[in-house]
Amino acid sequence: MDDQHDSKAGSRTRKPAKRPQQFMFIDSTGANGVNAKPDKNVRSFVMKSARSKKPWSTKQKEKSNSPSGGESHTQPDRIKLEGLSPTDGSSSWLHAAPSPNTWSTPTNPLPVSSRNGSFLSANNRSQPYITQSSSLCCLCDNPQCAGNLCTQPQASRQLANRDGFAVGFVADLDCLPVPTNRTTKNLLKNFVQKYSIDLVPLDPHQTASRATTNWISRGIMSATGAPFIYAIFTASSLYGLATGSGNPQDVLQHKISAISEINKQLNDSRTRVDDNNLAAVFMLLCIEEGAVSSLDSSDDADWAPLQRKAHLDGLKTMIQRRGGLSALGSNQCLQTFILLHTVAHAVSTFERPYATLMNSTGHIQQYDIPSFRSRPVSTRTLRLFQPFKLDHDLYNIISNIVVFVGDLNVWNDDPHCPVDPIEMQKHICLLQYRLFDWYKRGEEETTLVRNPIDQTLCLALTIFLVIAYNQNYTVMVHAASQRMQAALQQCLHLRYPWANASDLLMWTLTMGGLATRGSDDFAFFTRYSVAAFEAQGFARKTNPEEVLDRLRECLWLGKLDAKVKDMWQEMGICRGEDGAGSRASSEGLKSPERVRKEDIVGGLTNERFFGKGS
Repeated sequence: MDDQHDSKAGSRTRKPAKRPQQFMFIDSTGANGVNAKPDKNVRSFVMKSARSKKPWSTKQKEKSNSPSGGESHTQPDRIKLEGLSPTDGSSSWLHAAPSPNTWSTPTNPLPVSSRNGSFLSANNRSQPYITQSSSLCCLCDNPQCAGNLCTQPQASRQLANRDGFAVGFVADLDCLPVPTNRTTKNLLKNFVQKYSIDLVPLDPHQTASRATTNWISRGIMSATGAPFIYAIFTASSLYGLATGSGNPQDVLQHKISAISEINKQLNDSRTRVDDNNLAAVFMLLCIEEGAVSSLDSSDDADWAPLQRKAHLDGLKTMIQRRGGLSALGSNQCLQTFILLHTVAHAVSTFERPYATLMNSTGHIQQYDIPSFRSRPVSTRTLRLFQPFKLDHDLYNIISNIVVFVGDLNVWNDDPHCPVDPIEMQKHICLLQYRLFDWYKRGEEETTLVRNPIDQTLCLALTIFLVIAYNQNYTVMVHAASQRMQAALQQCLHLRYPWANASDLLMWTLTMGGLATRGSDDFAFFTRYSVAAFEAQGFARKTNPEEVLDRLRECLWLGKLDAKVKDMWQEMGICRGEDGAGSRASSEGLKSPERVRKEDIVGGLTNERFFGKGS
């Protein structure tokens, strides 16, 4: 039912509603909770290294009203969510089937552009739905708030302590919807300065920092910002723990507070799927994924994955009730970050993502915007694909990729060019998803017969786009590289059309080599690469720049130069430069064969935000 009908107080004609279904998000507050694990509460997100340095326990004292960090709030007796029948044996998100009467979907969504006035707003094809966004006002309604002297009713209870709060990312931080102290203020500051700068991995110049900072500022100043703030406290505390400063108990306490605030808002039809509530659940999911991926102790091996699944199921339900990712069009950052996460899962596992971003016509948005470059389309690059007579849908995706890569190269060289980095991150994820969807439909629909050459190029392009923004890409593209090897084995013996696309063959084998370097599959790509490059006159004594000049005519990024030179030297395709020795690839977090596919994204999150060994 719509929120409007849910919120009509005093409606006497309406029949009494059924008792709302209840279920737990994560019960981390005591053994009385339905979902509590005996003698072992929420532990998985605290790393093993921290436990070895300082033994600690997550058991909650029966009567404790003074949580760490000086925060004056009490732990809830039980953390609840609506969504499951109380008669269900496991009241949690874990086995939740969404109830249509529990959540509310947007009422009369209005199509608007997702580009928010950026340079890329010239395209009006994609118009995601917009819903009511979170309130941007403080809990104190007085614009001239006097801090502790403020006479507003809510201010006396929920004012932030302004003394010494000089974060620098908001002009006037008077009120927060949670109590704060010096420690938590530093957590906010550290999150903005050390954590948020990496939220857009495609942004090498960190030009997106202003947008992400504004997003954080609006979220924490919102009246519904409490879950988001506590999730930030949790992430920032975990960052400190990973860098050698921090208390595991603080991480636990902030997580408990975040879950409690999430559940409070879930009980209110106006805030159930609020931007800040979604952001908090999403952040906790990322934290749990990172914890599980680094977990090598059997102590938590059975419990931690349950927590991860609980957060993932909760996030999926909330996105569904919100109206899909397109309904987050008014929150550019949150929409893009969730899209990045869900596409990373799809590409690394080759399973359907938990959410997709569709335009108002129900299709994936194309990268067909007017380019800022005078000659946006490289006819020569597209001509390389013509001998293959590719599937029409795949060729359309490739033509979009050609334009996008040209824009990306210009932006990488000039940080002042008129490009929105968050939009660019969104589009590279959409291009990845379109390639994934094209390949996946070939697996799912028996009526579709996919040419192995088409499949090979689709997977090589997928690997290329992942490498474009993910520094530690090896484990993420492992599934794609294995499928690519299988497709190549079916079509490499064909002299035509590879004979008319020798440059593209060398490019394809190079992508496979980059994806498998350091694994057993690298030998396959080495063998065929040597043969393909020798056929073009390249030998062990060839200058690597000569080889690069050929491949730069294909889809290319400058960041690949050093990687492929080193790899080609190892393969024996060209000589090294200035005595540079061949180095085995160590870019993967672990050997791809030893990484469970469901843990890949969590491992990348750990590597990106918390450093190696976290």
